[in-house]
Amino acid sequence: MIKTKIICTLGPSSSSISIIKKLIYNGMSIVRFNFSHGTHSFYEDLMHKIKICSKETNKTISVIQDLQGPKIRTGKMKNDAIVLIKNNLVKIVTDEIIGNQNLFSIQYDNLIKDIHPLNIIVLSDGKIILKCINKTDKYILCKVIIGGVLANYQGVNFPNRQLPISSLTSKDYQDLKFGLRIGVHAIALSFVRSYEDIIDLKKKISYYKKPPLIISKIETQLSITKNIYNIIKVSDGIMIARGDLAIETTHHIVPIIQKKIINIANKYNTITIVATQILDSMIQSPIPTRAEISDIANAVIDGSDMLMLSGETSIGKFPIESVLMIYKTILMIEKKYLKLYYSLLNKMHITLDQIQCNNFILSVMFAAKYIKNSIIITFGLTLIDIRLISKYRPKSYVIALVKNEHEYYICNFMWGIQSEIINNITFLNNVLNNIKDIINNKYKSYNNKTIILLIKKENFEIHIYKN
Repeated sequence: MIKTKIICTLGPSSSSISIIKKLIYNGMSIVRFNFSHGTHSFYEDLMHKIKICSKETNKTISVIQDLQGPKIRTGKMKNDAIVLIKNNLVKIVTDEIIGNQNLFSIQYDNLIKDIHPLNIIVLSDGKIILKCINKTDKYILCKVIIGGVLANYQGVNFPNRQLPISSLTSKDYQDLKFGLRIGVHAIALSFVRSYEDIIDLKKKISYYKKPPLIISKIETQLSITKNIYNIIKVSDGIMIARGDLAIETTHHIVPIIQKKIINIANKYNTITIVATQILDSMIQSPIPTRAEISDIANAVIDGSDMLMLSGETSIGKFPIESVLMIYKTILMIEKKYLKLYYSLLNKMHITLDQIQCNNFILSVMFAAKYIKNSIIITFGLTLIDIRLISKYRPKSYVIALVKNEHEYYICNFMWGIQSEIINNITFLNNVLNNIKDIINNKYKSYNNKTIILLIKKENFEIHIYKN
């Protein structure tokens, strides 16, 4: 069993009950709903299928809703595609027209107001680059720096420009209300630029009794250069969205950004997700490249809590093979790379109200480090406490005993944490009896392990038992 969690994006290739079950059996812990595509009825039906599969496989499956965000696109092109030639000039307007190699549109009303000479415009996932050299009140004039084929409705990026648009669009808000209604467990906000974006989203869902985790997608230059510490502090999780991030920055700096963000987020007890092109070649091929396997390994070694598959499982030809490949790679790294464990002992950023809890957790970590063949079980801890245990990267497996279904699904986003619901337990003997029942029913491989039990009632207690 691996400790790093696997997120799978579900779509046309993976929306049947039989495929979802196979994904679960091969290592999927969390499902991603990508709201850049699909309808509400599609995702409501998919949520129903996930609940069926979770029950039938006896596995915890949480759901993350990925909001589209303010995605700007080009308009329609003559014959569905045009060719932009290097060093040629091209005019861009905001009117709805049929584009050609001399004139096309971008679907952003304030384009002429917000874009100025020398600004760079990147099209079609970074394949085409333009530079604004002049503008009038009707169009902007650009020079083609890198040319190529521009098809209908391609994505547009403006590196180093902070456009005055909200990270949460009207579409996102309607999708958000739908996601809350069907019970998603985490919300991923796209194109986060500052901590205010996260605070605003939290206010919008503050009425919700069991709020989902808020995941900030890091995919803009501004979020990296000026705001990353504050974004990490107010977010429950960070997704390193390497696709748009590479376009907004440069491809060769993305690995450094990935390592930096994971390092900071881990110290601030914030969940991390590495995403985009994890096994991109497996969309078409049953065998990945060696570079992709190394990418997975490095993300685990860097300390990421989760890795996310996108097109590989949503539209790819080999969704099951993709999950199995990432599972086997993670398993090997977690087995062989022992420096992964206990790597953050005494390095966490601990607030004053966490000091007592942290001291007890550190005691549990050191006990687990030196007691061979042990498991850690917690009872009565908050989700923040449990996440702190996860961040210390214990080599022992961890079972968090929680009080409700909400906490049960949230724990699934934490590295190395498994959870079980137990209610109305007040006496230590009852806790131990419940633990024995849980192990015998669901975790038989944990029999004969030494139990390191951390309990929080009025005070913290640590008990060690031979199971």
